[in-house]
Amino acid sequence: MVGHLLDYGAGVPAIGKMLRAQDRQGLANFLGFVKRGPDPSLALTDPALFQSLRAAVTRAQLAGLAQYRVATA
Repeated sequence: MVGHLLDYGAGVPAIGKMLRAQDRQGLANFLGFVKRGPDPSLALTDPALFQSLRAAVTRAQLAGLAQYRVATA
């Protein structure tokens, strides 16, 4: 899931890849992470990764992805 988020932050169509692969759980995890954001403790252990994830989450939130959820049916 972190890989998908980093890809999304780099401009790779990660959501499209998950949709084509019918990876519903991966997409649900991705959207959940977009809503929550990275754990602040990551900033202490791996600041570069935290900054990359925070930038990708911000980009996804500005695109409106935080409002979506994956249907369970």
